Amino acid sequence: MHTPKSQLRRRRHTCPPRAFTLTELLIVIGLIVLLIALAVPAFRAMTGGRSIDAAQNQLAAVLGAARAEAIGLQKVRGVLFYLDPATGRVNAAIVREVGYSPINPVTNPPDYYLDLVPDRDPIALPVGVGLQGVDSADLTPAGARKDDGYIGFNPLNANPPPPENDATLRVQYGGVILFDGYGRVMNKFYGFLLGERPDPASKKIFTTRLGEIFGYKAGENTTVPQHYIPTQVAPGSVTDKMPAQSLLGFVLYDGETFRSLGYTNSDSQFDPTGAGNYVGGKEKDEEDWLDKNAAPVLINRYNGSLIRGE
Repeated sequence: MHTPKSQLRRRRHTCPPRAFTLTELLIVIGLIVLLIALAVPAFRAMTGGRSIDAAQNQLAAVLGAARAEAIGLQKVRGVLFYLDPATGRVNAAIVREVGYSPINPVTNPPDYYLDLVPDRDPIALPVGVGLQGVDSADLTPAGARKDDGYIGFNPLNANPPPPENDATLRVQYGGVILFDGYGRVMNKFYGFLLGERPDPASKKIFTTRLGEIFGYKAGENTTVPQHYIPTQVAPGSVTDKMPAQSLLGFVLYDGETFRSLGYTNSDSQFDPTGAGNYVGGKEKDEEDWLDKNAAPVLINRYNGSLIRGE
């Protein structure tokens, strides 16, 4: 008995579809992996650029707030950068000048002692964004730097040190941008007020808000040092120290790439042993890399606007 042609056609059409072979699946998977490998660097580049733009917008807002307060109160205000070890992110906090006279004389006193402005929370820059401050470096006649042109982040070498046993958990301080009562950017020496005596007749010392950020116990604290003056090697010397000076601007860059090259945030001229060397050292290599890869942002001295270079 013969099967009708119509039934044969139906059987052919109802046969299950042919599955992919192992070779075909491997080719497809390989193409997907290749596309991902090509897309990830581009995606990182795009998001990195947006992160730096976002960081600049954040800093423009906090610097504008500090400048407006300086003009409104006719007092020195500024922005302190510091590195939070818990998150690895750069933080920016508004600081103010405070009246303070050390009990013991200071060899090289700063122009201002600084503490945090009350009731202002610091801002954290986007993850992965690196920042270093633009310093007034000493230049050769040809324009080459003879000392640090960028200020990174350094450990607080106060005595006694913050109470954490693990030094890697301590906040590292960066540079400071300062405005005077007219809103002008200043280049002045500064120190940090870590403990204060509200009653000069009393021996009670209380940790300042800035001291708390650096890791000292809040409230009454007889062990907190009253002040700390960051010092750097003076231009043209390897031993003479001077207080740190406030910044003229900052640079923003990809922190992950910076670290992958073996570079660090610490500054050789802030080394407490005085052994750091800029010319011909690793610090120069780091700063040459920042020259080529970081986005420089300077602050207009008179109106506080940010000027981004290339």
